[in-house]
Amino acid sequence: MKLKSARIMMHAVIILVAFLTIYPLFILVASSFKTNIQIYENIFGLSFPLHFEHYVIAYKQIYSGLVNSVIVTCGNIVLTLIISSMAGYAFACFRFPGKNMLFFSMMMMMMVPYFLILTPQFIVSQRLGLLNTYLVQILPPSSAFAILSTFLITTHMESLPRSLFEMASIEGAGSFTTFTRIAIPLSKPILVVVTITNTISSWNNYIWPLVAANSREVRPVVLAITKITASAHQMPGVNFAGYVLSSIPLMIVFIFATKPFVEGMTAGAVKA
Repeated sequence: MKLKSARIMMHAVIILVAFLTIYPLFILVASSFKTNIQIYENIFGLSFPLHFEHYVIAYKQIYSGLVNSVIVTCGNIVLTLIISSMAGYAFACFRFPGKNMLFFSMMMMMMVPYFLILTPQFIVSQRLGLLNTYLVQILPPSSAFAILSTFLITTHMESLPRSLFEMASIEGAGSFTTFTRIAIPLSKPILVVVTITNTISSWNNYIWPLVAANSREVRPVVLAITKITASAHQMPGVNFAGYVLSSIPLMIVFIFATKPFVEGMTAGAVKA
């Protein structure tokens, strides 16, 4: 009887948490189809008629921002994965003078508040002529993303069976072959985690693009949303439609990254 009560309580808690998670998203989507009057009259549910034109208006104004965000996010992910995976492999599998000091010095950079390096980062980017370009949105953020990513990948690679690397060395495989054929395939779970976290961080990065890339030609969608305009009775429904449209790429990444993550969790199994 106690076990049954505990299960009922657990399911009730799960349902409550799911409701508190999903219902705000429902309100966001529902509000994107409403005029301002409909929102004030019924904020918690759907109101008819539905105004699909809000999505057309929002899409026309944030289309270039979506393209810019895709370019910047892909650049950040590729650069971060290359740097952090190679650095993580070096820290996990090689011994060299000053290794521990270099690793802990890099980890200490995670404790530095981002706003402390914002001004020096801006000055360096300005002197290099990178302001209002895609590169200024890729290079500095990637250097910050790579620190945490390197830590995660290093920790994961240190947990891989040493016997695999020793067998590869005996068979004559070089360091690069071992890295690409053994370390990377077995590190798929953590690489997917790094990809997801960096995608979210890059896509939602607001402060740095606001400072360094606020030009209309290169500004990301997170800034383009703030520039959306519409008639008085259509706002804030058009804004909500912009929020929904800007979140679709993140949902797509999560959906497609879930399967590789699960597959990667079993890829490292070693048969006796």
